[in-house]
Amino acid sequence: MATDPPITLPPSPRRTIELPPPELPPPRRFAFIPPPRWNAWVRWVNVVAGAWLFISPFLWQHTPTSDANSWIVGPLIVIVAIVALYVPQVRWINTALAVWLFFSTLVFAHAAPRTLWNNLIVALIVFVASLMPEGLGASSGPNGTGRIPMP
Repeated sequence: MATDPPITLPPSPRRTIELPPPELPPPRRFAFIPPPRWNAWVRWVNVVAGAWLFISPFLWQHTPTSDANSWIVGPLIVIVAIVALYVPQVRWINTALAVWLFFSTLVFAHAAPRTLWNNLIVALIVFVASLMPEGLGASSGPNGTGRIPMP
């Protein structure tokens, strides 16, 4: 059996196309963190409410379990509210913390009735504020001022 010789093709001229270099966006300092939403005043309401919850055991008598609950949940509310300025979806964690605070307040014993009312009111404030989207209020107008421009 005879085999056929291999077929060789003549070399083809190669063409090169020069492309311009791609335009890159300017580098950002923190590319993975979006800018904070400073018009999200409801997140600042949660910061204040969480700070108040943390401070309240120092102002009047609490039971040890209420102390611990306020000292743990209060800073968590503050931290989550600050993170929610950058990542709005995190606000749902404050919703869960508010539900925990509400029901744990009803379950734990309290040294003073004002502790019960304080924790229930803080829980309701945090719950409502965590359900509200950011951007409500004076800074959410069409031109960022909350006012309609006059013709």
